[in-house]
Amino acid sequence: MNRDRILGIILFSVSASIVWFGFLFFIGVEKNNPLIWSGFFSAVLSTGTIAYLQAPSILKHKKSNKLAPIFFHGVLVTFLSFVLGSILFALTTTVSSFFLNPGMVINYQSIEGMVLTGIVGFFISIVYMSPGFIVGGFTAIFYIEAVSIIDKTNNS
Repeated sequence: MNRDRILGIILFSVSASIVWFGFLFFIGVEKNNPLIWSGFFSAVLSTGTIAYLQAPSILKHKKSNKLAPIFFHGVLVTFLSFVLGSILFALTTTVSSFFLNPGMVINYQSIEGMVLTGIVGFFISIVYMSPGFIVGGFTAIFYIEAVSIIDKTNNS
């Protein structure tokens, strides 16, 4: 089971990084922007976490021949990773701004800015990275097929 979860983490993290860098290419962010790596870290970490937690529920549908529940779980992994990724993005940008601006203090306005960054980041990810839902669904289908192929090679 751990092998299957690790495979899920790898596949969903690769698809999240493809979606993230596709989003950056689409909006045309400059190369030395520190938000690039903060967003990449948030995307990969959140997707890996959600994929680890959702892998058993995706694998439950391995024996059925229906692709819709598998695709739905891939979309669910993507949606939950957008939520968690937005929270992590808000946290990492706030913490990095504390390191970059030594005069900044934690007060109500900085906490409010962090919450607003998370909310805005979530809506931006839903709107601009919506192809990620399709990528997540197909990644779940590919994940089931990869686990089936690995199981067949190990059993023979």
